[in-house]
Amino acid sequence: MREVKDSMGRLLFLTNMEQQQIAM
Repeated sequence: MREVKDSMGRLLFLTNMEQQQIAM
């Protein structure tokens, strides 16, 4: 389960970065 949680965290992090880039 930890691996799945880590992968989900990375996905959220990537989406966050994309949103920040779009905002800029």
